[in-house]
Amino acid sequence: MRNLFQISNQREIEKMKSDFHKKIWLAFLVGTVIALAFGLLFAPKSGKDLREQVKKICKNYRNKVDSELYVGNVNSDVFHLSSCVHLPNSDNRIVYRNRDEAIASGKNPCHSCNP
Repeated sequence: MRNLFQISNQREIEKMKSDFHKKIWLAFLVGTVIALAFGLLFAPKSGKDLREQVKKICKNYRNKVDSELYVGNVNSDVFHLSSCVHLPNSDNRIVYRNRDEAIASGKNPCHSCNP
């Protein structure tokens, strides 16, 4: 049987753990509020302008990536630009980093998109 001292120590330990967790959550909440306040105070643009800028950057990046990827068909000897209308099904695609890599693997350029 445990003695009274062990039980009271166990209760104190549980209380200390509980207090510690409360302090962690309080610090997290205070940090979040401070970060939000600084974000609102020092935001360079309104939300709408910022979303438009991010959308434009993403679109430009996507166009750049699309123009640099080459997609081959695992069931044939043809490869395409990633924007080609004759791309194979997603299950049959293999992606190449550049044109030379596609040709080195034995693929021929598509006659439609002419990569």
